[in-house]
Amino acid sequence: TMVDSIRKKVKVVEDMIQSLKLHNATAQWSRVENMNDKYDFVVSRAVAPFSDLFEWTGKHVEKHSFNKLKNGLIALKGGDLSTELKNYPDSKIYCLSDYFDEEYFTEKKIVYMPV
Repeated sequence: TMVDSIRKKVKVVEDMIQSLKLHNATAQWSRVENMNDKYDFVVSRAVAPFSDLFEWTGKHVEKHSFNKLKNGLIALKGGDLSTELKNYPDSKIYCLSDYFDEEYFTEKKIVYMPV
C-alpha cells in the first residue's frame, strides 16, 4: 500500500501498478494519519522530524512479527541524526554511503526503528 496526500503522485503510482500488472500493490490518496490499516513495516521518506514520523506511523505497525527483522518503521533521513534520535535508543542507523559511491548518498541514512 502506497500512500500520498498529493493526488497527482498517487495517479502516477496507480498507472505504474497497472502497467506493471502488480496484483499485490495499491495506491491511496490520503494521509498516513487518516489510515487505520496495519503492516509489518512502514517505509517512508522522512518528510518530518523522526518523532512526528514515528507518532504518525507507529500505530500502523503490526505488533506480532513473523519476520527475521522485527516489524517497525524504516525511514530515509539525511544529516546529523544524533539529536533527533536521542529518544529512540532502539533505532539503528545504516549509512547509505557504505553501499553507494554517488555523492547524493553521502549524508543519507536509513533509520530502522522496531516497534
